[in-house]
Amino acid sequence: MSASILPRASVIIPAYNASRHIGQTLASVRQTISDDAVTCEVIVVDDGSTDDTADIVRRDFPEVTLIRTLNGGPGAARNTGVRSARCEILVFQDADDLMLPGRLGHQVSYMEAHPEISAAFGSEIPEQDPDFCKVRAFGLADSDDYHIVKNAYARLISEQNIVTNTASAARRSAYLAVGGQPEDVMVAEDYAFYMLLARYYPIAASGKRYIWYRQ
Repeated sequence: MSASILPRASVIIPAYNASRHIGQTLASVRQTISDDAVTCEVIVVDDGSTDDTADIVRRDFPEVTLIRTLNGGPGAARNTGVRSARCEILVFQDADDLMLPGRLGHQVSYMEAHPEISAAFGSEIPEQDPDFCKVRAFGLADSDDYHIVKNAYARLISEQNIVTNTASAARRSAYLAVGGQPEDVMVAEDYAFYMLLARYYPIAASGKRYIWYRQ
């Protein structure tokens, strides 16, 4: 990417011992950036991996910013990536999932057009149940169009994590305003974060599939 072109979004990928999939994941992100013509910076936070995750990123994806940290869990890794990000729009992706064509154009454009929205997420294609669509199953959106999630905070408290984390984007200012993701847990850190975010800001959902979700 030319230094003169300011990226529209920062793609943040926490990775821990992800050598089996990180190459395919980053290749899918690279291809989507090209297909969607959305300039992005890509940040991989290697969360203390003991395999060759970092070597693969350095060797095969020189355009990616690699940050290596001691193992602190996915919340800490995402927070590290967010602090280093140059963009207001943050796109989150897990290290073993594949980004699908059209995600960046659809999601980033929506976030740019709706500055009041703190987070926007689509759905995924679970490899074990490709017909399932989480967003539609929860009644959050019945089409590819974005809809504001009504009573999002109450639903997150009373139901379960309705947000598809690996298909989500967030506004950096809102992310930092609520303190980021908790770093004292290794699971459900994204659930706690979106619960806090939804308490103060609107979030939106789309039924569009953004991710091939490995299980």
